[in-house]
Amino acid sequence: DPPTALDSTLTCTASATDADGETVSLQYEWLINGSLVGSGATLANNFAAGTTIQCEVTPYDGTDYGTAQNVAVTVQNSAPSVDIPAFTSSEVYTDDTRTASTSACDADGDSIILQYDWHVNGSSVQSSISNTLDGLVHFSKHDGVYVTVTPNDGTTYGTAETSTTITISNTPPDV
Repeated sequence: DPPTALDSTLTCTASATDADGETVSLQYEWLINGSLVGSGATLANNFAAGTTIQCEVTPYDGTDYGTAQNVAVTVQNSAPSVDIPAFTSSEVYTDDTRTASTSACDADGDSIILQYDWHVNGSSVQSSISNTLDGLVHFSKHDGVYVTVTPNDGTTYGTAETSTTITISNTPPDV
């Protein structure tokens, strides 16, 4: 699989033989977007999406260098992640607005848009970028409300996370 920004170490594996039976050593060179950045069989780095990483291996038998071989990969975008959403208050009444809070991150540093899919009694009632749901419009006493939040970094959707279900309380009467 191509690496993502979540990968911090890449390993290049090669083998070589020598027609004379001599011991062959391998010399590794790592290039990122064409610039030499390291040597050795592994490369540790913070890889950004879209970066091209090349491993070049040259065999050496102590006398002569063989033909270098290389392989290149392009770092893929990593999916954003989101924490399980929580509600800002545990007691909600029929005339309240329900607000969900969560945090999201993206290893590539991309901006994240959160999609909130609100459900009442198991049915979807609102899907938007709004982290609030108006009780006057969408729920009544004894209804079960939960939200599923899906992160998107403009390229990839991350794994959706779902809140616990909160039961709407009866609104006390006014005097």
